[in-house]
Amino acid sequence: MRRSLIFILLLVCGALGVFAFNLLLSSNKPLLLQHLERSWGRKISARDVRITFVPAIGLHLKEFVMADDPVYSSSPFLTSSDLQVSFKFVPLFLYQLRIGEIILRDAVINISRDSGGAYNFSSLGLESTRKESLDRSANSQAPPTRHSPALSTISSIQVTNGSIRYLDQTNGSDLTVNQLDVKVVDLDYENSFQIELAMAVFAAEQNFRVKAAVGPLRFQSSVRDLPFDGELRVDRLDMGKLRAALPIINKEMPKALDLRGVYTAEGVRFKGTLNKPWLKGAVEGTDAAFRFE
Repeated sequence: MRRSLIFILLLVCGALGVFAFNLLLSSNKPLLLQHLERSWGRKISARDVRITFVPAIGLHLKEFVMADDPVYSSSPFLTSSDLQVSFKFVPLFLYQLRIGEIILRDAVINISRDSGGAYNFSSLGLESTRKESLDRSANSQAPPTRHSPALSTISSIQVTNGSIRYLDQTNGSDLTVNQLDVKVVDLDYENSFQIELAMAVFAAEQNFRVKAAVGPLRFQSSVRDLPFDGELRVDRLDMGKLRAALPIINKEMPKALDLRGVYTAEGVRFKGTLNKPWLKGAVEGTDAAFRFE
């Protein structure tokens, strides 16, 4: 009997939470965008905004656009034909909107790094970094590592059929990848998270796939010290073109590891960090050179 009462009480509380959420937001949809703008610290817009209750309470936005930090660009940071945002259930009872999951379809993401070494996504969830960027220009010291508060509370991010363009003013990198499918779960800076990634790199079809556990991020001072453990699959990946588009590879790649030419690998296990990598698997190369010591 007691269990039945508890179950009924939970159902009633859940119904009240859904009703409160619907009452709070459905009558004032601009409030939704304002909340997301405050959470992400970016101007956003959408052609259509709808409230969803299945499979989770959240938002469904069509033709979504997120502006870049004006320090970096006046162009969009992110566009998506279809964006779904789900909110964590319990905070709704406290009239708090906390993002649990984000799903993006047909997304175009522009990532850039300024001459001071800061990335444009580092200011997500913060006020504009214009003053900080100007201060860095006058100071040659590298900026401290900083993680985005807007991303730190998100449990899962998924992108389907997206593309990314990466520009880096520190080394001249300019790379665009297409047909991007990526899923990140258990995103947490203090613990490792899971990532599944597939994309087309200088190819008509997806030819680069990774499944790995990565992190933790919080205490890593350099990407070379970031722990990882996973599997890599590539199909005719042209390392010559990739090295030309990303000069940082020549700098960050361990001196003991040198990759040139076109490679295919059915499955290569990797573990450790870029400073201390461990690799196991078969790799085939065309006009290729491979050395690992």
